[in-house]
Amino acid sequence: IAASNFNGLKVISMQHGEGNGEEYEQLPVLADYYIAYSPYNCKKLIQMGVKKDKILFSGMIENDKINTNNINIRNLHVHAFPSNDIGQRIKSSTYTILIALKPNNSKKYIYINKKAIRILAKLSRKNPQIVVLLKLHPNDKDDIQKISIINKQFISDSIFIIKSSCPLTELLKLSNLFITFNSSAIVDAHVINTRTIVIDEDDGKWPDWDFYKTFNKVDIKILELEIINEFQYYKPLESPILPAQRELFLFYFRYKFDKLNGHRMAQLFLSVLQNKPNITYFTQQKELDLALNLIRHTPHKR
Repeated sequence: IAASNFNGLKVISMQHGEGNGEEYEQLPVLADYYIAYSPYNCKKLIQMGVKKDKILFSGMIENDKINTNNINIRNLHVHAFPSNDIGQRIKSSTYTILIALKPNNSKKYIYINKKAIRILAKLSRKNPQIVVLLKLHPNDKDDIQKISIINKQFISDSIFIIKSSCPLTELLKLSNLFITFNSSAIVDAHVINTRTIVIDEDDGKWPDWDFYKTFNKVDIKILELEIINEFQYYKPLESPILPAQRELFLFYFRYKFDKLNGHRMAQLFLSVLQNKPNITYFTQQKELDLALNLIRHTPHKR
């Protein structure tokens, strides 16, 4: 951005103020315009020094692709290790637990992963009707050495490693319970409406995803008890997340699911190229005000 500013080039930044945005109190350099994906992104960008008349409001383009993947029980074996019988095993089970692991690129993360997997392995041995899916982090890139770290100790006929290349949203559709650390996977779980437990083992700065209390955030020391509680009180026909709370969560953090986010973004780029920027922050203000009003007056209940 600094180099573009120096050379007089117009810049539209995709710095959306989520995740890495939490690290900034003030953006060090400013672009001409910013794409905001959600009301939350707008709030963060303004806090970091972006003026309201520089925010272009589109919605998140990834939302348009949520239902385009085609992973199901029949072809899940392509993404699993061991691959044999995973589909039949899930079909015959009464409860499927999915955990999104941290990248196995440091001693700390390997230790935390093993600690969580050990708990799940113990539970699956005691409860044969439980199947556990261990989803590798995208940074692991299906490295066989990373798989062997887990494989030597924990793999059984109830525990399967899922390659990092397998779409998380498709795995969430097959799961009754999702376990993760602080990551944007929390939002994916809300999109699919999968019950979620977040392991609070991360001292980084993250969005306030637990604002609506739509998931349980626990220390890893009590993870086993929390899973047992979820398993014992599981009701197949009950909505995993309170509907009103989920709707607010998704609006605030992801905004639109109308498959038009990519189109809106393209139109915003075009408006800047034509020197007629469509400052959608202002045109969406009534909707944003309504959302923020709901946020202030919604009881925070689990």
